[in-house]
Amino acid sequence: CIGGHGTWCVGDAAAVAPQAAVEPQVQAGGAQSQNWLGGTYDSNPFGQAAQVNTAAQGLPGQVMIGGKPVTLCEHQGADNYKSPCKLALADRIIAESSVLLKNEGGVLPLSKSAKVALVGAEACSPDPLEQAGGSGWNGFACNEVPKVNIRDGIASLPEGPRLDCASDPGAADIIIVVVAPEKASEGHDRSTLQLHQTDIVLIRQYSALGKKVVVVIDAPGPMITSSWDAGVAAILISWLPGQQNGRGIAMALYGEGNEPNGRLPFTFPKCKTQECSIEDERASVALGDLIDTEEVRVFSEKALIGYRWYHAKQIEVSYPFGFGLFAYGTTLVQYSAANAWE
Repeated sequence: CIGGHGTWCVGDAAAVAPQAAVEPQVQAGGAQSQNWLGGTYDSNPFGQAAQVNTAAQGLPGQVMIGGKPVTLCEHQGADNYKSPCKLALADRIIAESSVLLKNEGGVLPLSKSAKVALVGAEACSPDPLEQAGGSGWNGFACNEVPKVNIRDGIASLPEGPRLDCASDPGAADIIIVVVAPEKASEGHDRSTLQLHQTDIVLIRQYSALGKKVVVVIDAPGPMITSSWDAGVAAILISWLPGQQNGRGIAMALYGEGNEPNGRLPFTFPKCKTQECSIEDERASVALGDLIDTEEVRVFSEKALIGYRWYHAKQIEVSYPFGFGLFAYGTTLVQYSAANAWE
């Protein structure tokens, strides 16, 4: 907020359109220039919310988005990380940015009366994976507050069931398996795109019981799921969701106010074999044959990176770039008048 000309300034009673913050700057040709500091833009990038003067409506601290009032969180300086309003916003971001890859039989959203069992190392962990490693990790304020695991997140929902990771999965109708792969960090790559072998065995074990299995993964990047995903009913990818981890995921699982609407920002490759040894994995991913060599790399693929590489090589993948179910997979989208150019 520079000179009171930001989009929403701390202490202001209203959200004001950025164009109104300063006088437009006019170039010699008469065109209005963009002034990122002053708040003048060729077009308003902030949408309807920035065009509403809430003070005039008698609703301080609120803006209208999609016709609905949304409360703006009060800035609390060094205490922002524990602000109830901003933690609730984090819950919503986690739920809505999670990607639902599979939902057979409409198992999600879960009913709060369903017989559910929690398994997996992350389900009831006092320190669930919420961020990657690296120099930026040190000193994060969120490390000073308890992290929410999925068990506690589910219990915190209105009339949320009290689940126990020690309960017998055999007595449940639905088994939620909560896992995380090898941790990603600054300075080195993950050794594999697969889950830990113990977690793959766990998923296969519960799938063999004939139960509806829901797999939740805190994923730091692309994953290979093809060695186990055929036997599960649902897959929810929640990335690295921070301290509110379990609360936001619980909302996505139960459809509590917000639902998963995310899309994959990269491709999930498909392993060439069901067992997917490390050699099979290397043969299934882009440039996998070069991973274990120490040769000087010449990157000649140019723009054929990510999904473009798989498409150009006509390689089948498990879940393509941009994939993600919304409305829990109950909505059909039809496109018309679509054109493609080579």
